[in-house]
Amino acid sequence: MSKNAVLESWFQRVWIEEDLSAIAELLQPSSYVEGLRETPQVGPDEFTPFVEALLKQVRVLEVSIVRSLEDEAWISALLALKLECRHTGKAIPHTGQVMARIEDGKIVEGYNHFDFFALFGALGLLPQTTLSLCLQGKRLHVEADAAL
Repeated sequence: MSKNAVLESWFQRVWIEEDLSAIAELLQPSSYVEGLRETPQVGPDEFTPFVEALLKQVRVLEVSIVRSLEDEAWISALLALKLECRHTGKAIPHTGQVMARIEDGKIVEGYNHFDFFALFGALGLLPQTTLSLCLQGKRLHVEADAAL
């Protein structure tokens, strides 16, 4: 299976079909994933709660690989996503980038860049003036301090 096909399978099965069992199938137990939370996730057991939490907020309708580059074991891809807010039905276009090392059809190392600031703003989970407030050095206050 090509590296591009592994990524396509990952996005289709895990994110669009919401098949959480695919996480263990497509990640090695020691896989290292960075860029999605405050700390890296190692293996399917640490990655799965992130997927579950994000899927409570959005439905992933489509993930398109706009451009990709492959080099030996690595693939880097620019993604276009069509998301939908689960609470309002609002359509949310989004983009992101991933870089993954793939061995034997499994992701063993991944680096992600998604603008969660914009995503959570579009979901209505951040004030519309969040960017302006942050540029002024003001702190955002939250109702609860909970971590995944």
